[in-house]
Amino acid sequence: MKRWTILISLTAFLLSPLTSAFPAEMPSKIINVAVPAVSLLQAPLFVAIDAGAFKKYGMDVRYVLTGARTIQALVGGSVQFAQVFPAGRFHPPLE
Repeated sequence: MKRWTILISLTAFLLSPLTSAFPAEMPSKIINVAVPAVSLLQAPLFVAIDAGAFKKYGMDVRYVLTGARTIQALVGGSVQFAQVFPAGRFHPPLE
């Protein structure tokens, strides 16, 4: 009888951390990304969203088409991240 009590107590003690190690699924954090236009330059973002790469880490990423007001949306706080086009063309280095 004493053996069974010790065995049951030891089993309960060893399995008790497992219940807190696997909590219920947490809700995804919503992250809005400002995109000035649907373009090939944003392809990595769209591919990552479609592949579920962000959901793997608990993020629900949504893109918002903002046009010319991308930076205003970022500064105003309506989006948490912004992808923008370069201001000008790429110039070769000066020699």
